[in-house]
Amino acid sequence: DAAGNVEDKKALDFEIGQVAPPASGDDLDPVPPITDKPATAALGEMGSRVSAKKFGKKGFTVRVACTGAMEGTATLKLNKRSARALEVGKRTVKTKAVKCYGAHTAKVKLKPSKSLRRKLAKWRKSGDGPSTLTLKLTVAMTDLGQPTQTLKKSITILP
Repeated sequence: DAAGNVEDKKALDFEIGQVAPPASGDDLDPVPPITDKPATAALGEMGSRVSAKKFGKKGFTVRVACTGAMEGTATLKLNKRSARALEVGKRTVKTKAVKCYGAHTAKVKLKPSKSLRRKLAKWRKSGDGPSTLTLKLTVAMTDLGQPTQTLKKSITILP
């Protein structure tokens, strides 16, 4: 260049379509094959029983511990007996998306709707119907290219 620096230049001859000769360098270690372990998910610590008053006000927090990047849904459903006792049209209380961007614990809060909160309060105060209600928590998590992992837990609502 203009400052007088000398650069090392090498000429390399090649032809398109020609097979490259095998490398003769012993100083290069072979690269080990990449082993990709599929990510797994597990439900965090949570109680299996909650009062109707607390569930109506605060909902239910679900913790999902992931070992890698995953995404899925958390669904909270009433069982048939509980849905009939509360006289609700649909059994699904709440569905929310769950996303893990790596190895950490994702939190999702599942709260009942306002109309379901009213029906829970009515059930709790009346004393009619079943003595407890049962919810089913289902968390379906998927790692890219892997089968869906389904985690289930039963939750009892006390009056």
